[in-house]
This record gives sequence, structure tokens and C-alpha cells, in this order.
Amino acid sequence: MLLLPIIILAAQFSGIFSFPLQVRSKKTTSAAAAAETVAPANAEGDEVELSGTFGTSVALGGGNVKTDVIFPKGVSHSNKIGHHTLLKLWLFLQAVGSFEFEFQDATANSVTVTENKTPGTAPAGFAFLDPSSLSWPQGSKRYSAEDRHHLRPCSQVFIIDYYDNLYTDLIPVSALTGVDISQAKIGKLKKRTNAFVINDNIGEQEFEADENEVTLTVKNGNGEWGIFIPTAAVATPATPATSAPASSSAATSVTATSAAAPAASTTAAAEEIKDETEVEGAFDTAITTPAGNRKTDIIYPAQNAAGVFEVEINATLANAVTVKVNKTPVAPPKGFLFVDPVTYQISTASKTGANDLVKVDYFYTDAVIAAADIKQGVIGKLDPTTNQFITDLAVLNAEFEVEEEEKEWTLTVPDLNGEWAILIPEAAALKAPTILTL
Repeated sequence: MLLLPIIILAAQFSGIFSFPLQVRSKKTTSAAAAAETVAPANAEGDEVELSGTFGTSVALGGGNVKTDVIFPKGVSHSNKIGHHTLLKLWLFLQAVGSFEFEFQDATANSVTVTENKTPGTAPAGFAFLDPSSLSWPQGSKRYSAEDRHHLRPCSQVFIIDYYDNLYTDLIPVSALTGVDISQAKIGKLKKRTNAFVINDNIGEQEFEADENEVTLTVKNGNGEWGIFIPTAAVATPATPATSAPASSSAATSVTATSAAAPAASTTAAAEEIKDETEVEGAFDTAITTPAGNRKTDIIYPAQNAAGVFEVEINATLANAVTVKVNKTPVAPPKGFLFVDPVTYQISTASKTGANDLVKVDYFYTDAVIAAADIKQGVIGKLDPTTNQFITDLAVLNAEFEVEEEEKEWTLTVPDLNGEWAILIPEAAALKAPTILTL
């Protein structure tokens, strides 16, 4: 099999995150005892407050009883966070707030929250307020677009909160001097770019001054979340003489943020992914896509060091997409190399509509960039008659683009069904010391 020679790079994926400290003075119940807890009728109505533990499943009661899961104080990050030009080391000596997950639904569920101490990239114009991020898979139930998502008596509610810990013994009030906490935002990680986004499409952001609380009300709580502050909302606080900067990869995620105006960045991001849903795909599994021209990106697990396969669908009617991996494909076309040694077989439950927009995408890695001229990459489709891959766009009736900013090859096609290969001309391959072994 002809493979693109590329340098093998070790890749690390950020897991998940969290970051908490002391919270409001309310009576809490441990998660272990949650099953035996009866919802108290307190000043805020029927409400249960639980103490959660990172990495441990927490049972969420049903019955439309509001459940607040508050997670423990974050551990010290002083040995992992270095200086930031605006947010100095002292701000990150301990997690600067407490994380809370709010849930309200008629049906019981569960949630597991995990801490990621090496999160992805902050949105342009923002810096991490908390150096960790949090992520979780929801338990037994996923939520539809019709689910209610405002904090008031309704059928289904889940809210992500972050409390500014101004009164903890570990961080004096002076440690946050110059930080306008009311400008803090909660962002969600886009896995395909490993970068967080902040926009109105994710959910409704609020700051509750009386509780020093940043709140994001969302339709779907699954995902990885980060707490950010606009760089324009931060003055340079004095760094205590006892604090010494420490170098680490976590510092990179802070210092790499742009000083661009947050408002413009947020608006642009909102326009870019308006009505867009990012779904984690699984091979050999039908993934349902919604009706109503709501763009859905299905991102599949990486099969090797070359990159990640994605299917985009924006359709009038609902559909279902199944992708299978072929580890023993036919040979690439003459003069071409496989970038990815496997090919991807797509089938849909229904035909593509005349006005539907569907794409086959591939996110290539830095290893591919180092090994080839990525501008010459192509996506080919197998012709079952000749048993050869076709790369001629006129024959495919397709449009191909190289989006270098996202490290993406994208092929807009009239029909997703078929077997697809990620290819590059042999002449585009650069010299590299190692052959990719898969």
C-alpha cells in the first residue's frame, strides 16, 4: 500500500476539567447520600444541593426538582501555570472559583464531571480565568432541541455556574484586584479545532452580582467547558513577591490568547457556527441528524496519526448517517498516495435532498503539514464500476477547499453515500525521516 511518508508526532488530547473552591453558605448533601435525600422546600423552592466529586458519577433526581451539584475546591496549580502578560501567576496559584452543575427535569439522570488541567486554546481576546476546564458525558438521557433551558419552573433545565471565590482563605480579595469578574464567560470546546468558543448559540450567559456567579444556561450539558475573562477586562495585578513563575504547557494555553477585541471575536464566532451542532460520532453506528436545515458536524475518532474524519450535513429533513472504516482499501489512483491508510464508507438512511448541503471533511495533523504540501491534498470517491478512486471534481460534481486555518480539507458533494479516501499527489510529498506506521 502506498502511504504518505510523514513524521510521526506524539499527540495529546486534553481530557476534561474543573476548578472549584468554597461556595455559597447553603446546606449541602454528599453525592453518595443523594439517593436517600428528600428534596427540601427552601427559600428557592424545591431544591437539592449536592457535593460532587470529580470523576465520580452523581445521581440527579427527577420530579422537576432543581438539583445543584457543587464540586470541591480546586487543587493548586502553582507548579503548572506560568506568567501571563495580563493575568499574573498569583491569580492561578489556586483555582479561583467553584464549579456548579444545575439540573432540573421530570426524568432522573446522572452526571460525571472530570477536570482537565491541560485544556485547549482560549477564544481570541480571552484568557483562562480558571486554568482548568471541565467536561462530562451526561448519563442516561440526551436532550433534544425542544428542551426548555431557562432557570424557571419548566420541563428540563441544566445550568453551568462558576462562583468567584473572593472570600476563600486561600485567595485574598486583593488577588483579584483589577479583574472585572462580571465580564467572565463560559465557553465550550470544539473538538475538531481543540479551541473553545463563546457565543450566543451555546447558551444564555448571565452574571449574578449578588452571588458573584457566572451562569450559562444550555440545551445540552454534554461537553467540555472553560471559564474565561476578556483580556480587556483585566488590569495587571501586582504579583506577590513570594510567587515565582513556573513554565508548563498549561501556561501556553493562557499566553497564546489574542488581544483582539472580545466583542468582535464573539460576534464572528456566533455568525460562523450559527445553528450548528457538533456531534461525537462512532463508527458502525447510525447518527441521527436533525431536520430544519440545522448544520450538524459529525466528528469521528482518529484512526491514526494522520487526522480526523468528519461528515457535515445541513438538510431540510431528518436523516441518519453511518460511517464504516475500510482498513484494506483498493490501491490509490496512479500518482497518488494515501494520507490516511484507511478509507471511510458512508451510507445514509435517506437520499440527499436537492437543496441539502453535505460535505466530506478531513482534519489533517501537523505531521501531515510537515510531510507534504497540504494545498495539493484531495478527497477521492471509489467508483464501484472501475473499482478505482476518482479525484476529478468535474466527474464528482463536487467542490474542494483547503481551509488552512482549521487544518481542514473539505469536499462539498451532491451525495454522501460511497467510499472516500484521503489522498495527495506523490509529487506533493516532502522528504521525511520516518514512514507512518499504522
